[in-house]
Amino acid sequence: MRVLARDEILDVVAPLYERSATRPGVISRPEWMWRRYLAAALTSGGDAEYVAVHSDTDGNDDGFVHYRVKWKTAPATEPRGEGEVFDAFGTSTAVELAMWSYLCDLDLVRTWTADERPIDDPLRLAVHDPRAYQVKMLYDEQWVRLIDVDAALAARTYGEAAEGVTIAVDDNLFPANNGVWRIGTEGTTRDERDPADSDMRASIGTLAAAYLGGVRWSALAAVGRVDVRREAALALADQLFLQSPAPFCGSVF
Repeated sequence: MRVLARDEILDVVAPLYERSATRPGVISRPEWMWRRYLAAALTSGGDAEYVAVHSDTDGNDDGFVHYRVKWKTAPATEPRGEGEVFDAFGTSTAVELAMWSYLCDLDLVRTWTADERPIDDPLRLAVHDPRAYQVKMLYDEQWVRLIDVDAALAARTYGEAAEGVTIAVDDNLFPANNGVWRIGTEGTTRDERDPADSDMRASIGTLAAAYLGGVRWSALAAVGRVDVRREAALALADQLFLQSPAPFCGSVF
């Protein structure tokens, strides 16, 4: 691990993020966004914010963490250091855990917080005491609205399933999105069959909820958001759409 000097942060972090932020749902960050996120780390004085980089045994950078440390004096009987993590991205789970190990070894810092972590954060299972990892809030970290169903379905990959499914989509805003798509392990094609003959039918909002792979079609069907014509299609759709690791944007925009 090494802590970056202020004048090298932007040059190192931006391309490293593009290589390591690979979960479904991440977005590209233009320079103006980086300057907003890293404003305190790029300037002297004020809050003590740092960016540390992890390198592999060959000296190649493969992860970074942006964090802040501060000293809490209240209550006076128990002064302690506290840290806050803004970003932690690595090219593998092992790299991310190595960066957390670095943070937890910082002297005098007893508590770490983070506003955003993925719902399947590997840290939760890696810590010695799982009860020490506390989730304070779950919230809708990212919303998706598909504008072009053809392009969106073709842009992602699908899991292994014994056969494909046909899904009829209803969109009351963009007529081109109304139709039936056949989705299988090999990809997607538009199907000319009558929507009434499809395996499942759903609104554009329901398709968007399942699109990134973090919400199961079977869960959406259980609350009445999917019209299921072939029961076996639900399990197949789950297998096709489910993604691991789970979707995570990680950017406030």
